[in-house]
Order: sequence, then C-alpha cells, then structure tokens
Amino acid sequence: MSRNYPDRVRPGKVAAAKKRFSGEIPLASLDRLEGLIVTPKPDDVVRFDVSFAHDGQGHVVADLSVETAVSLVCQRTLRSFVHRVQNQSRVGVVQSEAEANELPADYEPLICEGEDLPLARLVEEEILLALPLVPIDPEAPEPPEMADERADVDNEPTHRPFEVLADLKKNHTDE
Repeated sequence: MSRNYPDRVRPGKVAAAKKRFSGEIPLASLDRLEGLIVTPKPDDVVRFDVSFAHDGQGHVVADLSVETAVSLVCQRTLRSFVHRVQNQSRVGVVQSEAEANELPADYEPLICEGEDLPLARLVEEEILLALPLVPIDPEAPEPPEMADERADVDNEPTHRPFEVLADLKKNHTDE
C-alpha cells in the first residue's frame, strides 16, 4: 500500500507551499461510511490525489480526485452490488459557515474548525457526496408491479386543471 502523505495537514501552510499528496486509504478506516456501504474487505482502498493552493481570492483550495469501488445494498433486490466512485472536485477549506458562504459556487465547502485537517476526512467527504441517496443496482430487473404501475399511468388521461377555464372562456365569447 502506498503511503505518500501525512495524516494531518495545516491547510494554510500546504496551500502556500502548493503541496500535493496522493496515496491509498483503507475503506475500513473511514468510520462515517459504516452502515452506508457493505463492510469492506481489508484490501479495499480508496485512491486519492489532492493538490493544495490559494485561489485568486486567497481562499485555500484543494483539488481532489478519488477513485474506489464500494459495495452497496440495492434497495430493490436487497443484494449487494459494486458502485464505482470516480470524482474530481475543488474543495474550499474554510473555518466557518460565514466563510463557506463566500466561496465561489463551484467549490465544495469543507469547514475545518481547528488548525489541522485530516486528509482521510477530506477523502471521506468526497466519497459520501458520491454515494447515491437510494442505492439501486442498474442491472437489477425492474419488479413487475412497477412496470404495471407505469403502464397504468401511461394509459390514464392527463389531468388538465385549466381545461374548465378554457371552456368558460369559450362559452363567454360565444355569447
């Protein structure tokens, strides 16, 4: 397992030095994923690359890319399936909610209240953002009752709430 990064960094210092870190973190060590993903195997890892810098406005930014595969439980079949995560984002590291509101819209805010930022937390946040709200295996067959419901909806006449007003207007102009 490659280990080319410290556990914690001081965002301001590494941004001023334009530091870049990359490596692998075991998925099992990311506590906030517990219960959201199927218990990972000991050799399941997330690969990451992060570059720190200051943007034109002086904000500390981390250009982060993560790549992993996590097992999720399909809510349609209740079987596990592999969900690939390949994300890149620009994270604005700030110390308060007020500073987060000042970030450009294309930045993902990360509030770091202390002086040190655990790199694993940064990576974990990115994975959490990449997980689907309702995991459904894209290869799972659609249940027959869903197909029947969809057919029923397609055959129902469309409700047109202003149709009555159109009839009233038409009757009023005829008079």
